[in-house]
Amino acid sequence: DSPDSDSLTFQSSIIVSGQTTASKDVLIFTDSQDLVVTSKPDGSFSTVLKLDEGVNTITVAVFDSTGDSKVAERIVYYSKEKI
Repeated sequence: DSPDSDSLTFQSSIIVSGQTTASKDVLIFTDSQDLVVTSKPDGSFSTVLKLDEGVNTITVAVFDSTGDSKVAERIVYYSKEKI
């Protein structure tokens, strides 16, 4: 759900959130970090992700019990200086 793809931010971290099935491990990764969060009983998940300066490709993946996956990708641009 968040962040929007191709968004620009001037903050060094961003909230990554979404919706999946209940109590699933959600893998969130970028070029410089990997995180695993567990979705809540209602299926929602959220975490704060630190951004690298420049282009950040954020990939979120969830696997079901049969090994099938659902993957979403967002690109976020982080600049320390306002343009």
